[in-house]
Amino acid sequence: MSEITIKLNGKKICTESGKTILEVAKKNNIEIPTLCNDKYLKPYGSCWVCLVQVKGAKGFVTSCGTTVQEGMEIETDNDDIHCARKMALELLLSDHYADCVAPCNLACPAGINVQSYIALISNGEYRKAISLIKEKLPFPLTIGRVCPAPCEEQCRRNIVDEPIAIRQLKRFVADKDIQSEFHYKPEIKEWTGKKVAIVGSGPSGLSAAYFLAKQGHKCVVYEALQKSGGMLRYGIPEYRLPKDILDKEISLIEELGVEIKNDEKLGRDFTLQYLSKEYDAIYLAMGAHKAISLRIPGEDLDGYYLGIDFLREIAMGRDIKIGKKVGVIGGGNTAIDSARTALRLGAEQVYIIYRRAEEQMPAEKLEIEYSKKEGIHLELLRNPTKILGTNGKVSGIELIKMKLGEPDESGRRRPIPIENSEYTIEIDMIISAVSQSPDTKFLTKENYSIQDRYLDLTKWNTIVIDEKTQRTNIDKVFAGGDVTRGPSTVVESIADARKAAFYIDKYLKGEEIIPIDEKFNSKKAEDIKDVDVKEYERFEKVPRAKMPELSVEERITNFNEIEQGFTDEQAIEECKRCMECGCQVNETCDLRKYATNYNIVLKDLIGESNHYIIDDNHPFILRDPNKCINCGRCVRTCMDIQGVGVLGFMYRGFSTIVGPEFGSPLQETDCESCGKCITVCPVGALTEKTIYHKLAPYEREKIQTTCGICGTGCQLYMEPADKKILRTTAAEGIVSDNNICFFAHFGYEALQENDRLVNPMIRREGTLKTVSWQEAEKYIKENIEKLSDNSAIFTSGRMTSEELSIVNKIAERFSPERKYSFSIPHSFLNEKLHFNYSPNPISDLELTDIILVVGQLSHTLGIKILSAKRQGKKLIVISPEDNKFKKLADVFIKTDDYGGLLNYVAKYLIINRKHNVSAITRNVNNFTEYNHQVQKGVANYNEDTKYEECAKLFAECKKSIIIYSESRISRDVQQSIFNLASLKGDIGIEGEGIISTSEIANLRALQSLNFRPIIQLPNINSAFIINEDPLIDNKMNVYNWLNNLEFLIVMDSYLTETARMANVVLPSATFAESKGSFISDDGTVQEVKQILRPISGKSNIEVLNMFLNENINENSLLVNWENDTPYSYNKQKRLHIEKKVDLQFMLKHSVSQFRNYDIIRKRIIKLEQKLKV
Repeated sequence: MSEITIKLNGKKICTESGKTILEVAKKNNIEIPTLCNDKYLKPYGSCWVCLVQVKGAKGFVTSCGTTVQEGMEIETDNDDIHCARKMALELLLSDHYADCVAPCNLACPAGINVQSYIALISNGEYRKAISLIKEKLPFPLTIGRVCPAPCEEQCRRNIVDEPIAIRQLKRFVADKDIQSEFHYKPEIKEWTGKKVAIVGSGPSGLSAAYFLAKQGHKCVVYEALQKSGGMLRYGIPEYRLPKDILDKEISLIEELGVEIKNDEKLGRDFTLQYLSKEYDAIYLAMGAHKAISLRIPGEDLDGYYLGIDFLREIAMGRDIKIGKKVGVIGGGNTAIDSARTALRLGAEQVYIIYRRAEEQMPAEKLEIEYSKKEGIHLELLRNPTKILGTNGKVSGIELIKMKLGEPDESGRRRPIPIENSEYTIEIDMIISAVSQSPDTKFLTKENYSIQDRYLDLTKWNTIVIDEKTQRTNIDKVFAGGDVTRGPSTVVESIADARKAAFYIDKYLKGEEIIPIDEKFNSKKAEDIKDVDVKEYERFEKVPRAKMPELSVEERITNFNEIEQGFTDEQAIEECKRCMECGCQVNETCDLRKYATNYNIVLKDLIGESNHYIIDDNHPFILRDPNKCINCGRCVRTCMDIQGVGVLGFMYRGFSTIVGPEFGSPLQETDCESCGKCITVCPVGALTEKTIYHKLAPYEREKIQTTCGICGTGCQLYMEPADKKILRTTAAEGIVSDNNICFFAHFGYEALQENDRLVNPMIRREGTLKTVSWQEAEKYIKENIEKLSDNSAIFTSGRMTSEELSIVNKIAERFSPERKYSFSIPHSFLNEKLHFNYSPNPISDLELTDIILVVGQLSHTLGIKILSAKRQGKKLIVISPEDNKFKKLADVFIKTDDYGGLLNYVAKYLIINRKHNVSAITRNVNNFTEYNHQVQKGVANYNEDTKYEECAKLFAECKKSIIIYSESRISRDVQQSIFNLASLKGDIGIEGEGIISTSEIANLRALQSLNFRPIIQLPNINSAFIINEDPLIDNKMNVYNWLNNLEFLIVMDSYLTETARMANVVLPSATFAESKGSFISDDGTVQEVKQILRPISGKSNIEVLNMFLNENINENSLLVNWENDTPYSYNKQKRLHIEKKVDLQFMLKHSVSQFRNYDIIRKRIIKLEQKLKV
């Protein structure tokens, strides 16, 4: 390509011709939004989000589909472009019926990622769950007990049955954390040298201290009362929130370096001016501790109390005489708490008097239900008019009946007195709990100004703030919680604190305080009542977990905590009820990112949208057409890269959707379930459907490693949980580019079942018994010499090269002449030429003229072959069954007589003098004899068949590559392939020769260590079988052979049928639990990273060390991947024929079937069979 000069946003740039504007912009660090572009696909231009302006062009052009030209002048962003892109985004979003974020997340004032922490609990990742919660909420122990759970009101599970127990699950994981040996402690940045004064140690003040301490600021909290905690300590009774729990949570905040000064009151012990001089910023969070009276006659009588004062006195341990009949005025949580507290202190009858109906009570519904169960009477639609007294003491209360009128500003129907309906109740104690307000009037007095400015207050004595930043009218002073809101929930106060801390941190850094725009959120509905219930008919009803609690009789005479907490089993089962409403990709979704950047407003997207049924019929892929933006990436990837083409566009215009032809279920198509459509989907319309765990939109660790399923050597990312793999996706690799197969993408699900072999077992009295590692090691040492007596070692290629090197040491010690593998296929190249890996690398597919595929290959190799086909390479495929190549190959022949066809092509080459005489002269001894055998032995097939066409096409192409899997074709056929390749040219040169592959991950390491395939079962007394289960295939009467062994040791990941016959069974780590390297089929050495800790507690090398007299450190065997480039044998030296060989004509070819003795692969195949049900 030639170099050209263009102008990009007014700047001259030299670039290559043939590049698109989008590519050039990206190279020059200019972001142009795009949704339909994919570097592996041809430009499509369907989304119109990437449009730009080119001087001289009419209107806008798509940057992904326009190539740069000499002298082109391009503008990538201006007002017109911005408006046009915004319009394109609005069009896409107008028919994007989806929830970016789960409704429970949005309903949470603190913005906690509810969906994700429920998924983490479900997966057993308790520490990650508490870490995620504490990003937004420092008080999960408390909130898990006292939160009114607005999240549960919007939980879509309400449509099906009952909401998820979100609050109680938060409590569960917080309890787990505090009970653990090492509780979670957030990372703290280095001290900044800045100091912040926080007034008030309630939930808002302490939360602000937590968030600011994390940023490295020194925080000093001033508390007016004797102990910290604010309303959490003095306003919530012990039976709801035990104070030892609160103390633990406060101590966790103190661990971050937060200093708390109790009995230090603003206005009594210090002033704002003092704080302003001593501190760099101030956060006011004094709460709303001043109770509001009823303002009715009789409030001066003995026996009349204000609700919050009453609860505070009780919390401080002071004696209060409780009446026999107690009336509590109000319908909020303070009223309920006061009533239930009075009951526990000995009241015989307790009334809650409220002027509205029960459904209008602001108290938590659960607390109302608890109070009724405990025998508290609700006097509803009643309002007090006067308090009656005798001898200066409360003796009764006069009430007037109310009725509900029209709604007031709160949205609730206004209570209206009913004339002449007054009546009295005999009561000897009244607690008024109608409301509270902040005590802030003193802030307007002298000595409370800063820089001659006083804090602005509202008529309700709350502090005036900018609600987007929590900043007051004085620069360095911020405020939040009840002192700004009035009486509110704990979680709202915490939300204020986090927001304030964010902007205080900015202020302390000298940054401009500008409110951060919230991310765009697509919503199916603003409120749960507006959701289409038909969408949720696919979910089965499952009862909500019942919280264990004290019985009424057990609790009404004391302050013991009522709720006892979920068990592990209850919590995990409850998590499974979560329907995962939020989009899995909401943190990485480009559509959401662009909608935020271009200030799209959801309510502006007026008009109809399509509502489709979510397709969850496929075992592994969930299709949600409601999210689809018709970018075409999945359609084009499935056709152009995967070569399957099961997806397409159906219908037209506004009704266009993506799906299989005629709306067929995906699993009834030719879909290979590779999951590539999921990977390329930019909006989460296609996602993984998991079986044993939950995925959720939170940041997960991604570790790149080498796949351990077949010998191709694909690179993939694994996302680990505590003891599980949550997901695998393709990574860029030398061999695989960015593709993986079904086995790699979804096969890990087969490893999630709970029947892994965790502990060693020893046979005692005819039965295998679980033992400790110490017992197992002792038993092995006592019986190790039995392996010296006519024994053999068997192993598979599932292990890393480093692990196999230790297995080989054991074999060399005990049975150097008997090193076998049931899984190793017969390899002509290995046995005849001593080639340990493919003579030609996979990259030669791009350097040849024609590719001849013999038999079945891995999915990823199929993609590489299709890529070469798109580059103009000719393709012949010989297969025992129809597959996707039938439509794409130049010649496709369905037959299992591989050898017959290969011999026919060889004969055609010789007869038509298309064989390479010079190569034959260099490499072959017996060409004349071989030619005679071919002419005599090969039948002339009818010219109507494709054999002639195949042979002619193969002969016409100069360079050829023959590719096959050693695991799937017999040695005889491999001989015939070698014969044909030798006739065509030199094997091992660029683009010419043989690519041999296998179905075993580390076959090449096994071959290099001289492990041999089983021809017949050896006559031995003892055996050590590692990661193989020969009883999967009983063709060689393996059961009787195993049964006759005197001593058998089996090492495997599962208790296989073979393991059940052993004297000793040792747990084996899977490749996801190991580290080291694999050698792929073409000789490339690639790193295997440890994704999970071995479930047994021991690595394979630690286990294998039991059999040696030395203790080998596994780290000493590893390649230094940081300093050493992954070494590829093929890049150093291709495999060539160094000595002349004899070609052996095979008249008859034995049939070979893939022999699988690996239990893990068997389980993955079983999983794959779900696709065929």
